[in-house]
Amino acid sequence: MLFGICLLFANSRQMLFAQSVPLLNPDNMWSVLQEENFYPGFPDERVYKLSYRIKTGNDTVVNGKKYKIMLYSMDRESLNWEDHIDYILHDNERVPIGGVLMREEGGKVYSNDGRIYYNEEETLLYDFNLQEGDSISSYLFPYVPDRDDKIISRVDSIRYTHINNLPRKVFYISIYPENNPGFKVPEIWIEGIGSSLRLNRTINNYYLWGSPITWNLLCFYQNGKLLYHSPDFSDCYYHWVLGNPKVDSNLDFQVYPNPSSGKFTVQSGAENGNSQVQVFDMNGKQIRSYRLDDSGYLEVDLSNVSRGTYLVRLLKPGFSGTKKIVIN
Repeated sequence: MLFGICLLFANSRQMLFAQSVPLLNPDNMWSVLQEENFYPGFPDERVYKLSYRIKTGNDTVVNGKKYKIMLYSMDRESLNWEDHIDYILHDNERVPIGGVLMREEGGKVYSNDGRIYYNEEETLLYDFNLQEGDSISSYLFPYVPDRDDKIISRVDSIRYTHINNLPRKVFYISIYPENNPGFKVPEIWIEGIGSSLRLNRTINNYYLWGSPITWNLLCFYQNGKLLYHSPDFSDCYYHWVLGNPKVDSNLDFQVYPNPSSGKFTVQSGAENGNSQVQVFDMNGKQIRSYRLDDSGYLEVDLSNVSRGTYLVRLLKPGFSGTKKIVIN
């Protein structure tokens, strides 16, 4: 869903911008809404909503480039933060896998989800120097060497506004597969705030089969002050609403061996009727889904996926729990 922008735009489209407004400011915080439609019949057909916050953390260096480690918080008060990053040795270098790394340079913002060593490329997420009609591209399958399908992000128009006494550009974007320009998804970038589809723009989920997850930016804060609130949503935080299962961090299940070569076991306790195991990559794309029978044991084979960190979610009626698995 494309959010509306209740901003006061300047009459002149010739406003002068001495320099771009930084996006990865350590004082910035983004509140994001994640929505998921489960497959029909489990656990129901209704949408659930949940929120998390994002901010920049410490620096890390990959391939000689310095990135900000992005931190995530799921609680309303934003007291607990995690980076979702693990590390492995690659060519005698300690390399981060999983999580999201971002860097900013000259009005451009680049992303590396921690598996950059597979193709030696980072993803250009934003270019705030673009003009109307310009575009950037990214790979639809960034970790599949033989697939060069691309997604295009094209600037349809640029407007102008002031937020917190700073002039900012507002980009109206169309994103679409390079081989199917008629399949467009609208998006908005606000300079210094980012995308309507969340900060790290996981746009390939809109075109990959099997991912029912979507994201939207709810609110943006700087130094604790609310600077932007999407008019499409009434709140800046949602916690498992609309009939969804609630999170139980103590839900008893095991994932082993971990790390794994790709084959591992999910073991759960009693009352496994109508339970499901889902596997997601760190971009939120669901790559596997299984039923868990009454035995409480499930053998999973991910030996044909790329190395990295994945999330294993166990869903029982009324409850949900998630654990990380590292495939190496």
